[in-house]
Amino acid sequence: METDWADGPDRPETRWSPWYLLELGTLSSADVVDVAATHEVHPTSRLPRFLSRLTDGHPGAVREILSAITGQYQPADPNTLRETLYTKVFSPDGSESTLLTEMCENLLQNFSTASRPELLTASAAADVEMLFRKEILDLRSPMGEGPLFMQPADQLWLRADPDDPSRHVLHPWLRRLLLRKLASRTDDRPLSWQRGAATSTRRTAGPPPLATTISRWATLPRW
Repeated sequence: METDWADGPDRPETRWSPWYLLELGTLSSADVVDVAATHEVHPTSRLPRFLSRLTDGHPGAVREILSAITGQYQPADPNTLRETLYTKVFSPDGSESTLLTEMCENLLQNFSTASRPELLTASAAADVEMLFRKEILDLRSPMGEGPLFMQPADQLWLRADPDDPSRHVLHPWLRRLLLRKLASRTDDRPLSWQRGAATSTRRTAGPPPLATTISRWATLPRW
């Protein structure tokens, strides 16, 4: 940091200039219960436990979802939790959208337009290794695979795999949102869910089909 603020023409230009990104950390299950209590959700409700697993304790996601669904949450209706990400929300101009769409747009707004579809495809992989696979991704833009990897790194969306610190993975919350968007990709896309599955079945070895990966990860957690 000292070199970032040094005077003179030799001061290096950082990717984050003039701001530093700070990671707030992860909310524990008990923390989520406390946050939910501020929205008048009872501590024994299934909702806090569900949100903790859904978001992996992401602070902003927990608060945003609670603000959107608390008034509509019906404890006796299990579909309330299943449909959480498809809760209807309204923008300031009165247009209607879903919580999933709004949260994806908010999280991806700092990523380049060219990188967004690539991130959707790469979310099907267990780690970020796919961000370097030119034969899988549709890397037709001059940004290439290196900058594509650096974007989630710069936005603090990468973390070490708890089971293998040498590997890096997308934050589980971002990956869950991306996979649900990937599952809705139309079949005319080269790397849609169906085409990804068909391509993978023709291989004798390699990563599992996109459809298989999506079905494992995109499902909302049990409550």
